[in-house]
Amino acid sequence: MNLRRSQADEDHFDLLAFITILLCVLGTLLLVTVSVAALSLGPAAGELWAIASGCRGAETMEPILVEWDGQAVVVHWPERREVLAWSPVWHVEAGGRWYAVEWHGDRGLLRTPPRDRPVDRLLDRFAAVAATQYPVLAVRPSGFTSFEDLASEFRARGIPIGYRPIGQQKSVDLTVRRTDHENTTKAPCRGD
Repeated sequence: MNLRRSQADEDHFDLLAFITILLCVLGTLLLVTVSVAALSLGPAAGELWAIASGCRGAETMEPILVEWDGQAVVVHWPERREVLAWSPVWHVEAGGRWYAVEWHGDRGLLRTPPRDRPVDRLLDRFAAVAATQYPVLAVRPSGFTSFEDLASEFRARGIPIGYRPIGQQKSVDLTVRRTDHENTTKAPCRGD
């Protein structure tokens, strides 16, 4: 009985306050580290897309980066960068002739022949090299609503496409890595 009473009367040191202070210091250090990392990246930090290639017995198709923001198509050809205006087109038949109706804001513009836009020349070029090159579309948030209209123009001409969303102000770079690994995502192979 005396033993219990003597232990209860002794002073003890509580570590709870020390642990609380230590956790606050660690949390503050983590916040500072993450903030410095975010500031060093900055708002202009870009993305690097790496596409693995390595088809056995066949040549790999070359991806071409195409940025889409809802109004312009920016194509990053190996030799140059090309910016083309785009607007949705609906093909209409009237009196035995085909016309293209392009919408610019709230008004339509009737054109004939239907295929006289710079984007049509781009689509013709991709269709001509569909066996060796394919577009990889970087879709910005401002282009989400009209992306399916643009993608359907590629698909209507039998052009295989890849696409991925990207931040509105982010830059993007596309690289192709040669690999022979079985479990990596690969670029399409000719003949697949």
